[in-house]
Amino acid sequence: MEINKEEANSPKGHPEKPQHSKFFIWIVLGLTQLIIIVAVFALGVSVGIHKARFTYSWASNYPSNFGQNGGAFIKTPPQAGQFFNDHGLDGIILTTSAGSVAIKDEDSNEKTILINQSTTIRQDSGNITAADLKTGEEIVVIGEANDQGQVQAKFIRVLN
Repeated sequence: MEINKEEANSPKGHPEKPQHSKFFIWIVLGLTQLIIIVAVFALGVSVGIHKARFTYSWASNYPSNFGQNGGAFIKTPPQAGQFFNDHGLDGIILTTSAGSVAIKDEDSNEKTILINQSTTIRQDSGNITAADLKTGEEIVVIGEANDQGQVQAKFIRVLN
């Protein structure tokens, strides 16, 4: 019976697994890092495009959202590079109506917040209804943008 050299030098008589060169390992690590960097960049581009679409739709639909005479607070559309956050907003309530409120944010931009039955509205430690919202109150809104430049509220917190 002949003894194979690989089996003789390895524990328990099994052949040794081939070892990868350091160069191969560095190539694999480099490619992995490159893939991660490209994925993060693509995610950032996607978020930027989403914000730009919301800002554009908000500006395009401003007259229909706030009425023909609604330009009391905003004189010009958003400047280049200025995008609105469409998922989290805060501002002062300007008007309330059935199913929506208009707010003015810290940059004096008006935004329409849509409220439905699934919207949770909280003040202090309790829930309130949309009818309890009053002009002049400061609110924080978490929601999702629509194609008309409005935000469908999922959660509203009254701050004062």
